[in-house]
Amino acid sequence: MSNAVDDAIVRRDLLTSLVFVGVGWSVSTIAWSPDWVAIAAVVAAVSFLLGAAADRSDAGLWVLLGTGTVVAIALVLSTLTNSLPVATIGPSILGIAVGTGVNRLLFGVMNPVPGLRRRREATD
Repeated sequence: MSNAVDDAIVRRDLLTSLVFVGVGWSVSTIAWSPDWVAIAAVVAAVSFLLGAAADRSDAGLWVLLGTGTVVAIALVLSTLTNSLPVATIGPSILGIAVGTGVNRLLFGVMNPVPGLRRRREATD
């Protein structure tokens, strides 16, 4: 049972990462900046750490959800005030893709999926 759950988790997360790469790449054709590497690296590190924390504890999952909520609210507010930093959207999406993909490759392909994440998915 856990092998099927692990496979489903790995497939879903890696597919999500690939979709985010496609979206980030398509957005990157709109606006490109040499600062992309730094932005993408920071977002990838944060995404990796949040994903790893969410896999291992309920508190980490709440931090992940809270961070996503704050980012979504900030995007809406910056759009409403016409201060949306368009040049940061592409590298941010690519950073999320890299962070999520690396997390799942390390903890799903190379090492087992953390037990809490496996139990959480099995009950859904």
